Amino acid sequence: AGAGRIWLQPFFCRGTETALHHCSHYGWGQHYCGHYWDVGVTCTGEGLDAVELRLVNGGGPCTGRVEVKLRGQWGTVAHDVWDMEGAEVVCQQLGFGSAKSAHAWSRFGKGSGPIHLALVDCRGDESALWECTIKGWGLYNGSHSWDAGVVCQGKSHGISPGLLRPRATCASTK
Repeated sequence: AGAGRIWLQPFFCRGTETALHHCSHYGWGQHYCGHYWDVGVTCTGEGLDAVELRLVNGGGPCTGRVEVKLRGQWGTVAHDVWDMEGAEVVCQQLGFGSAKSAHAWSRFGKGSGPIHLALVDCRGDESALWECTIKGWGLYNGSHSWDAGVVCQGKSHGISPGLLRPRATCASTK
């Protein structure tokens, strides 16, 4: 535990901030905790450019469980109330057009790796999933029962920032 003044008590960070004070917080010097809540970090030197996105286990390129690659390992996105806004961001980011449907509760099977993103809240206009508000970033000790999935329409509208592979036509969807 530290000693002295507590300068910053952030509440939530998305993981895309360039400085700790860019996270939501009470204000400089405003806090409601003691030093027993002091934290530290260990940096790996990897940036967001190490993050990738894909859909798996859906029977086609535009349908499936949402997975992200973080630090070289694929993992899932988990949220018990995964919604159309999050699905829209995923579909647009991958170049698969607008979202047709959003699925929580492991409709496309439970992932077997880590849960990399949890409790993701998107507006629907973000250019990448990791620009959404993410309350669980990195290893998350939740259940794979909440693994998120999407069905994309396959008709792309404009440019998809962060596109990782060529646009696909979705022939079959679940």
